[in-house]
Amino acid sequence: TNHDPSLVMDPEEAPINIATHNPVAQLNYRDNTSSAQRYILGGKFDYSLPFVEGLKATLNLGLDYYDSEGDDIVSPLASWSEREPAQNIKHYEETRKNSLLDFYLNYSKTLGADHKLDLTGGYSYQHFDVSGSDANRSWTESDPGADTIAFKREYFLLSFFGRLNYTLKEKYLLTATLRNDRSSRFGDSERSGLFPAVAFAWKINEEGFLNGVSALSELKLRAGWGQTGQQDIGDDNKSFYPYIASYTGSQQGAYYQFGNTFYPTQRPNPYDANIKWETTTTQNIGLDFGFLDGRFSGSVDFYKRETEDLINEIPIAAGSNFSNFLITNVGTLENKGIEVGLTAGIISTPDLNWEISGNLTYNQNEITKLTLIDDPTYPGYNTGEIDGGVGNNVQINSVGNPTNTFYLFSQVYGQDGMPIEGLYVDKTGNGGNVSGDELNKYHRNNPAPEYLIGLSSRVSYKAFDFSFSGRINLNNYVYNNNASNKALYQNLYNQSGYTSNILTAVEDTEFTTAQYWSDIYLEDASFFRMDNISVGYSLDKIFSDKVNGRVSFTVQNAFVITDYSGLDPEINSGAKLGPNVGIDNNIYPRPRTYMLGVNLNF
Repeated sequence: TNHDPSLVMDPEEAPINIATHNPVAQLNYRDNTSSAQRYILGGKFDYSLPFVEGLKATLNLGLDYYDSEGDDIVSPLASWSEREPAQNIKHYEETRKNSLLDFYLNYSKTLGADHKLDLTGGYSYQHFDVSGSDANRSWTESDPGADTIAFKREYFLLSFFGRLNYTLKEKYLLTATLRNDRSSRFGDSERSGLFPAVAFAWKINEEGFLNGVSALSELKLRAGWGQTGQQDIGDDNKSFYPYIASYTGSQQGAYYQFGNTFYPTQRPNPYDANIKWETTTTQNIGLDFGFLDGRFSGSVDFYKRETEDLINEIPIAAGSNFSNFLITNVGTLENKGIEVGLTAGIISTPDLNWEISGNLTYNQNEITKLTLIDDPTYPGYNTGEIDGGVGNNVQINSVGNPTNTFYLFSQVYGQDGMPIEGLYVDKTGNGGNVSGDELNKYHRNNPAPEYLIGLSSRVSYKAFDFSFSGRINLNNYVYNNNASNKALYQNLYNQSGYTSNILTAVEDTEFTTAQYWSDIYLEDASFFRMDNISVGYSLDKIFSDKVNGRVSFTVQNAFVITDYSGLDPEINSGAKLGPNVGIDNNIYPRPRTYMLGVNLNF
């Protein structure tokens, strides 16, 4: 044979499409390239109005324009090219236009010796526009399977806002704000949202009874209450227009037959005409402190956030005339915790300086309501779809538990310490097929870290400087979907005799078939990540007294310390309801970046 050895061919030199794909051929016989242009324009204009002292007008304009197109082409020589021919040539185009206009007036006035007043009021306009097309066709453009889908999506955000800042005797500070936000994602009756907030601060160190405490440079008590609105849903058609009725046309070959004639249909999509703003109410109290002219400083905050009318995609009861999921407002979510930040100047001399900073966040997250009417018997709904099978989920949202709590069977192990395939703890005591009863599953941990810790430091000695910053996540859990879907002995053999590669993680379980709901795949993904390390040298003069600069070397994503067995323990996580949080089906590692920099000042 004269063909490329990475290709799998039959004696007639035709590709064998059921053969195992050679990774070299997958790279060499696929061309996926694109070109993109992006233009970002912005301008800010200030004007002090001459007829009112202290009154200033500000206009802020912005435009972000992005245009791209590309092709994804698979050669007909590739062994997989005949398996899905309509996917072998793709052409895609997309244009994004985001525009911004802010206009506001600010009035600042000092009244006597004790009073300061600052007023701001304005208007904001944002427009987000996306358009483009996706084309899937076979090698022959005249093939009836050729298909091009064009799309256009846009939405608007309008806001009127006002803010009052009042200071009394430089010790007592009051801030009050009010926003009226409007989003085109919602219908006329729910489009507008009103969100107030108020905050108070007291500079205790300015009081007379602390005048003799020279070591105390700052002591400020803060308290606040406020509401914010959330309207961001997603970036597809159903997320741009969730309140409008829409229909999906029949795909070719899926028409409805009446007699000898086949008719295309329009299938209704689910929608909520009364979907509205998601509202978060936050209460907090905090203390800022500093000693020795700010050499040592820090802050402590206690907070509670309650989110109502959560915007989420939920399953619809079987038997309805719609598809399986609906975007609507459902449930109440509560977050409460503490945040602590500390900064210390360890050494401060003319030649040597060393500063270190750290912060700690502890957060508790709990779903407090999921139905319009409280129903203690409602078990919640499954979420967290995984790769493998169709519609399989490994998480649940239920009242009294954190969002996206993992919902799995408890694995049973043999005397040799190895998991027994398909055998789980019988939680209900009913016996029989344990894995066939959802009630045998456990609520087992969640993806959100219980503790978040940040560390950073900077040391400078004469012209040299060294700095680093890193993060610690504790008690965040990840479901290893790569192992549950790819580390199986059944994936090793092809029925036609071809052998495939599988993950070596199969040695940890020796499972032959998929056991998606075994908690053996749930891992503690706590980690320490060194985000940045930088070293530099500053030059007072280069060639002449008029030129100086700095040379630096920086490493981003320097290293990670973790017991997690997958590629990266840092999977998208958060407190908000959302799909696929804490599920690792990523096959591409995060890059480590090395940068050499030279800054020159003329």
